[in-house]
Amino acid sequence: VREPTTWSVQARNLPEHARNPIHTEAGSRAAGFDSAMVAGVTVYAYLTRPVVDAWGVDWLRRGAALVEFASPVQPDDPVLCVPFVDDGHVEVRATVAGEVRARCTAWLTAPEVMDSAHPFHEPLEPENITLADEWDGYGLRAGDDLGLYNELGIVHP
Repeated sequence: VREPTTWSVQARNLPEHARNPIHTEAGSRAAGFDSAMVAGVTVYAYLTRPVVDAWGVDWLRRGAALVEFASPVQPDDPVLCVPFVDDGHVEVRATVAGEVRARCTAWLTAPEVMDSAHPFHEPLEPENITLADEWDGYGLRAGDDLGLYNELGIVHP
């Protein structure tokens, strides 16, 4: 296992997200924002990129993550995903022009739950799902250049 490294991407809004008006120019402006918002699932995908690059499929199989969104990422924003390694976990911060827009804390092995504020969830059983149409190649279309997902037939987080 190696330490995650910084990664950057130009944010993209994928066509399938336009079903939610907040991901369109008109809908986002009507809600009081300057521009369309990149979907949170895409921002999360960006945040996981340094983690998967370093920890690989092991993290996808048995790891855990907590994501927090602070402010919107907009299409074409240059997003810098900067990892900070701490004792037993890594925090990746998605920044735009030096401002933290979202953060993801990831563990290679899910941490033990210590109190009722953090409910325990049993691990999910693996399930095979065929991805087609708009769900095929999601990570690559969103801007993640890791080939791991397509090579292994794994759904991008």
